[in-house]
Amino acid sequence: MRGTSPTSAWSSSTRGRPHSPGRNPRRRQHDPRTGASERLPWNGKTVALPASFAAALYHAAREQAVGHRVTVSFPDSVDELTPNQVAAELGISRPLLVKLLDDGTIPSRQLPGSRHRKVARVDLDAYQKKKSTRRRLIADAMNEVATAGE
Repeated sequence: MRGTSPTSAWSSSTRGRPHSPGRNPRRRQHDPRTGASERLPWNGKTVALPASFAAALYHAAREQAVGHRVTVSFPDSVDELTPNQVAAELGISRPLLVKLLDDGTIPSRQLPGSRHRKVARVDLDAYQKKKSTRRRLIADAMNEVATAGE
C-alpha cells in the first residue's frame, strides 16, 4: 500500500523522499529534542512519535493484521463498561456474563436506583489475566503429562 496512509509510514521513515547514497532508508531517525524516533505523515504534516508509542502502534497493527483482536485502553483510566460491552470483549454470551457477575467471579457495581450494572475496566483486565494464567497452567500440565508418557 502506497501513499500517506498511517500504516504505510511504518515501512520507511523516508517514504516519498529520494534516498541519499549510503543512508539506510529504514533506519529510525532520532530527534533528541522530542525523544521521538519515528515520523509519521499526517494531514500534510510530519508528526514525531516517541519510540515506545511507535512500537505499540506497530505491534497493534501486526496483531490486527493476523486476525487478533486489539483493544487500546489506559492503565489509569476509571473506565466502566456495560455488561453488553464486557460480553462482547470476552466473546461470551450475555447470560453467561450475568452468571459470572452474579456469583462475583467478575466484580460489578449496581447503579443507584437501577437494575443496571457497570464493570470497571481494571476488574475486567484482572479477570482476563487470571483466566489466561489458568489456561497457560493447564496447557503446561497437559504438555507435561503428554511428554512423560513418551
